[in-house]
Amino acid sequence: MLSLAPYSFTLYLDDLAKLCSPEQSCMLFVIPYADDILLISPSVVGLDILLHKCELELIWLDMAINFLKSCCMRIGPRCDTACANVCSITGHVLPWVTKLRYLDVITARSRNFICSLDTAKRSFYRACSECNFW
Repeated sequence: MLSLAPYSFTLYLDDLAKLCSPEQSCMLFVIPYADDILLISPSVVGLDILLHKCELELIWLDMAINFLKSCCMRIGPRCDTACANVCSITGHVLPWVTKLRYLDVITARSRNFICSLDTAKRSFYRACSECNFW
């Protein structure tokens, strides 16, 4: 049976993904996938602005961000520098983490973009072995 939930979510959030289009050259990115949203910004101030825009759009859609599952991570030459808090409109502070998992891909805070597909590979092989695919 095909679930329409990820498609419905994507349709609802189509405007959210267009908050910063390439024509605006604002270098802020919203990447929705299934029921997850990834926000990418070159600065903490940009991330704060992007979070607020997303919150307002989601409030308009009668949706909310689960702040218990939300966090921030810094990648780049200044990855070890302490950052200002990123706060939601409702006052939730997003924690800064050294690792995060998105779609079974583990990404680590570092000077360069580093990710590990080990978890995704294990899940894939486990699923294949359970269905006797090999």
